Amino acid sequence: MSKLLFEETQVFRQKILWLLLLVITGGSIVLFSIAIYNQIISNEQFGDKPISDSALIIGFLLVIGFAIFLSWFFYSIKLEIRISEEKLQYKFWPFIRDFKNISFNNIQSIELEKYRPIMEYGGWGYRFSMKGRGLCLNVSKNMGLRIKMKDGFELLLGTQKTDELYPIVEELKKEYQLNKKD
Repeated sequence: MSKLLFEETQVFRQKILWLLLLVITGGSIVLFSIAIYNQIISNEQFGDKPISDSALIIGFLLVIGFAIFLSWFFYSIKLEIRISEEKLQYKFWPFIRDFKNISFNNIQSIELEKYRPIMEYGGWGYRFSMKGRGLCLNVSKNMGLRIKMKDGFELLLGTQKTDELYPIVEELKKEYQLNKKD
């Protein structure tokens, strides 16, 4: 078993994301609550074309279920990166459930770089490049480990630990002669 050189786990915990989620789901729950109060408790129709009481209650329960699911989903998304002496591993739960392994012998080049998540990939998460630069797995900010495979596949893994990762990447480039022009 080879020695673990680097490990990072990232999760979606940005305040703006959670605020937006709260506004959307909370607003929907409040709207349904008002509709239920007016239509079922006060016996006043809600809107110009009200739905039945049972449909209103079912809709309310679906909105609550969707809010719970959405909150759980964003809370559980996790990007994990491991680098050992022999390989790089990554997974992006729940999209990639098991670690994907990349042998350094299959890598053409590897670089830590600043990138533009919105302009290059349309945002954060599980993304494909809008400019033909491959797959991007990121959670926040704008620093990543760009990996170009010998078969042409490109992968960008977002990282929050560039200071810790930089010397490891530089050592791997020397040891495996990565980024050399043929």
